[in-house]
Amino acid sequence: MRAENTQYMYDSSWTDDFKHRSELDYYSPELPEMVELEETVILPAKESVMRTWGIGGVDVDELSFENIRQGIAFGGHYSYSPEEVVSLNETVYYIPVIMKHWGHFLIDVLSRFWFLLDDMDEGHRIAFCSLDFKDTSLEGNYAEVIRFLDVTPERLVLVDRPMRFRKIVVPKAAFGYSMSIHGVFLRTIARIKERALCDPQVKELTPVDKVYFTRTKFRRAKLLEVGEKDIENLFFACGYTVMSPEQLSFVEQVFYISNCKEMAALSGSIMHNVLFTEKNTRVAILNRTCMPNPPQFPINQTAEAEIVYIDCYSKWILSHPRDYGGPKAGPVWLEANENLYKYLYDSGYGKILTDSKLPTEKKLRNIMQYCYLSVRVKAKQSKLLTGIYRLARKN
Repeated sequence: MRAENTQYMYDSSWTDDFKHRSELDYYSPELPEMVELEETVILPAKESVMRTWGIGGVDVDELSFENIRQGIAFGGHYSYSPEEVVSLNETVYYIPVIMKHWGHFLIDVLSRFWFLLDDMDEGHRIAFCSLDFKDTSLEGNYAEVIRFLDVTPERLVLVDRPMRFRKIVVPKAAFGYSMSIHGVFLRTIARIKERALCDPQVKELTPVDKVYFTRTKFRRAKLLEVGEKDIENLFFACGYTVMSPEQLSFVEQVFYISNCKEMAALSGSIMHNVLFTEKNTRVAILNRTCMPNPPQFPINQTAEAEIVYIDCYSKWILSHPRDYGGPKAGPVWLEANENLYKYLYDSGYGKILTDSKLPTEKKLRNIMQYCYLSVRVKAKQSKLLTGIYRLARKN
């Protein structure tokens, strides 16, 4: 059984949790099941303060058909008029929701496309719900990934009104909230990776040995995170090429990840790209919070990379845990701290570190920015709780 390297984490109960999760076996040899529903309505996604990706989807008893929801993040009945329903005399595959969130797209969405492998695909159209996409073409890297599975926009059906289909075939997720990871998901990722690396774009790219993926240009990170720029500068001084993943095409991301010898980034969606690494790549996952990101551990198990966890958040946050989503999602206070210095020193960068200590004025700047963001987040949370209360009163 493999175990990730946790020697560069704080000595705490959270580190014990990381160690435990890294020692579990998440692999399942079984083929996920298909659920078939006859003459059933799919409702379009609607905003909801209770679910991240909205309510809607297949309109049946949620307890009887767990596969039709996306965990606690999407799904649920709401009232509609029978006159609104459009009846379609066809069979469709059903992907509950496609969202503009890279990490969830990789694991929650692509894990349902295993029916395209081998001879399982019967060629039906693919219905899906979404708050983020307004037509069936998707866009950007999301469209690029789907293209490598031979899924054209013409084959997709965005549910934008209540639709009744003769039959709905729901492929169970081969990875996701259950944390078990099936072989068909790995084969789906392998097919995407192989085709991406054969894309004509690759001919124009030059590999780099060491890459640091930054979040400093990512808008949401600017509103929730403090201090990454100091970490980025430190890796740059150590010879890492700094890249912003949201500014790269999917092909570029796969190319750089699969060709580098060392990769580093903050924990979260970026690190789900470990799925595309090659054997023996050294991957430094910089924890931006003390709380684990559960999907990362099954992903790490699938990779043959060397995984190293480094706590790069302020030690103060140990007593103020921050999650990766929901009301406790931020802000987070990042530091080029003793854990990171020890990792880089052990990696042979001792000479650079002597001139890289964080000046007092930068520490003060980060503290002030963190306090400012904390006020903003609390105000937003207060608004969210007020919305939930008002919705509960209406119902």
